[in-house]
Amino acid sequence: MIPAIQSRMPLLIFTLFFLVLACNQTSPDKEAQSTAAENVNRYCLVCHTSQNIPEENLIAPPLEAVKRRYLTEYPDRDTFILHMTSFLMHPDQEKALMFGAVRRFQVMPKQPVDSATVMQIAAFIYSRELDKPDWFEDHYLENHPEGSTDLPAYGELFSHLDQSMDLHLNDGVKWNVSPAIKDKIQGIQAYLSGLKSENSIEDYPVLSQALRSKLPMLPSEEDPAIQAYARYQDILEQKIAYLEQADSKEQGEFALLGIIKQVYLVVTTCQVTEPHPNQPDKQPPFIEPVK
Repeated sequence: MIPAIQSRMPLLIFTLFFLVLACNQTSPDKEAQSTAAENVNRYCLVCHTSQNIPEENLIAPPLEAVKRRYLTEYPDRDTFILHMTSFLMHPDQEKALMFGAVRRFQVMPKQPVDSATVMQIAAFIYSRELDKPDWFEDHYLENHPEGSTDLPAYGELFSHLDQSMDLHLNDGVKWNVSPAIKDKIQGIQAYLSGLKSENSIEDYPVLSQALRSKLPMLPSEEDPAIQAYARYQDILEQKIAYLEQADSKEQGEFALLGIIKQVYLVVTTCQVTEPHPNQPDKQPPFIEPVK
């Protein structure tokens, strides 16, 4: 027995050497995963926390909420990584998927991270189970009972409305509005600013009715001077109708964000036209382009 054991000793020592060596080495994939985890902690979880902070004290949605929203739109791994990377490299309201979060927290700032690192982060988020606050599941199920929603076609509706209004981003042109119209629009803006950050699908019809009640009454007779504003209000009323008919939280928040953008457009890019000094009883047109 002893000679047999002695004959096997070199083989046993050789095998043990490589086992120890393998245990002490980290594969490139494990190194990449470790680096990705460190970057997620450094760049993501600082704001998109997984800690048990009360929901009302958050400064951004939990990272698990972001992941689920992207999975709803992009279940394929490569497409998920592509679109998340695109947004993170150039955060923009037009590309945002989480409309309620944008209303509440604004668009996230661009991070000082290169595209390769961002893609690594996106891949890690897609493939790993993420920690989340204890209250998250109940909150998510309450606010997202409808599951997946196809928003691209819904977004096209709003894009066409903006283009038909001829006020898309206002093209840098100032608009004259009467004091009465300016007051009404500012009142709508104040109402929208005071809304709670989280709405349920049952809230949208109520919000729609409240918004309609705040719109200015237009004269029944046709007046060329107010045609521009009439077109603006007609588009706004169509967006309010989409808000009222929303059959998912995603659609409702998208419509609400579109309404906010349109109201903000006029509030920030208009100037009040005072009555003519020689005709104090004559009110200026509701809204017209500044020459």
